[in-house]
Amino acid sequence: MRAAITAFIVFPLLAAGAAAQGVGASLPQPVAAYVRNAVKECRDNGGQPVQDPRFVRSADFNGDGKPDYLVDDNLFECKGASLYNCGSHGCGIDVFLSVGNGYRGNTLNEVCYGSEIVTGGRLPVIELECRVDPPPSVGAVRVVWSGKKFVRQR
Repeated sequence: MRAAITAFIVFPLLAAGAAAQGVGASLPQPVAAYVRNAVKECRDNGGQPVQDPRFVRSADFNGDGKPDYLVDDNLFECKGASLYNCGSHGCGIDVFLSVGNGYRGNTLNEVCYGSEIVTGGRLPVIELECRVDPPPSVGAVRVVWSGKKFVRQR
């Protein structure tokens, strides 16, 4: 089963100067800072950010009972400007993982064409649409939390 566990509406709230919120909960500071930076970079380059509710999604990827946050830059559109984080292999996709009382970013750090969160197992799986061998083939790559890092499933 594919599911965008929780999607967050972020741009209108950031534009109004409010904290980014979605489904009644605030985004953690590192995730909100990432979103603010993306919006600022877009505007600084003469663009207009366009909201996609799947840009930031949450699921408990590491099984600690706290929400983790997947950020898929493929779903951040900056009309009128191009951004550094996308290229011929796609855009950056990362996860902010809950650790102790905070969040650690850069735990997935993939460049692909898109992402889905697949539920139904012990832990949610992230399915990425990426370039695979042999190039220029594109295929699904599944990653799951191993207890220490995200690993690709075969």
